[in-house]
Amino acid sequence: MMMHPLRLSLLAVSISCADAADRAGQAPAAEPATPALLDNPQAPLSLAAYRVFADEFDAPPDAAPDGHDDQDRIAHWRTSLWFGSGYHRQGGGQGYYADTSTRTVWSSSTVCYDAFSVDKGVLSITATHHPQPIPGFANLHYVTGLLSTIDSFWIDYGYVEVRLKCPAAPGCWTAFFMYPADDYFNRPSAQYTKWEMDFLEILGSGIDRLHVTTHERAEPHAKNSGDESVIATGRNDDDFHVFGFDKRPGVVEVWRDGVHLLSKPTTPRMTSAGYLCLVLDVGTDGGWAGTPVSGQFPQVLQVDYVRAYRTSATSVVGGPASSMQLGQVRTDGQR
Repeated sequence: MMMHPLRLSLLAVSISCADAADRAGQAPAAEPATPALLDNPQAPLSLAAYRVFADEFDAPPDAAPDGHDDQDRIAHWRTSLWFGSGYHRQGGGQGYYADTSTRTVWSSSTVCYDAFSVDKGVLSITATHHPQPIPGFANLHYVTGLLSTIDSFWIDYGYVEVRLKCPAAPGCWTAFFMYPADDYFNRPSAQYTKWEMDFLEILGSGIDRLHVTTHERAEPHAKNSGDESVIATGRNDDDFHVFGFDKRPGVVEVWRDGVHLLSKPTTPRMTSAGYLCLVLDVGTDGGWAGTPVSGQFPQVLQVDYVRAYRTSATSVVGGPASSMQLGQVRTDGQR
């Protein structure tokens, strides 16, 4: 395995070391030695010029009633996919994606489901079990949360990094992935997701393994073809771990805690800009993630930060939360 040669020599530019240790309760994480530095010998030592998106989670993603983030609190995330607040993975899980805007009548009382909290710069996404099903969803007994940059940030190629600590209970399903932005902006003409880059999937029932998968769908209703790689990593619930992903034309490079794990080919259609998604899902009984045991919930996914950097391969980056605009994503509904 190869190491990032400059990782240990670079300090974070956004927060002090002392603040970082206090925020996450762990040793402070350095900025990564991104491929941008390796490609360009004239690059400055500071990565400020290369970082195009970052959330250190100093405020919660407190959603407004329309399902979009409260711009006064945090402008980076939407607490749903474009399907709207409360969307759940049909056939893939039994978690209801909730936020502070999700209110319903349950047992004659108004309940506000909220999966998100922030303490000392660490975001917690909490999955909880409810004996009675979620109103309107007879088979859903778990409330959890999803975040996406669908309205705020997208990039075609570049380096993205997340520092997190995963839950280990059966049924828990941590995922960090990318969807194509043009499919979202051009709906309803785009009725299907052409590709999906699953940078990270870690199951509570397999806490010592990282799943990296590329998906592609040739046309609406066509079978979703996927190519999965599984890497033994050691436990991912014992501490915070840094996962880095360098998406380039034809390949994605994968790191964990500065150690290179995988070079994985991408699909032919995985060339457009994408937005980021982060979720703690709850699997179905007997499903891929294992059968959840209600008595083992609540379970918590902790996230220290999410960051993205442009590299020499980047040609499209943008969105209100981006620190720069480069290239263009069609937002006018035209192909």
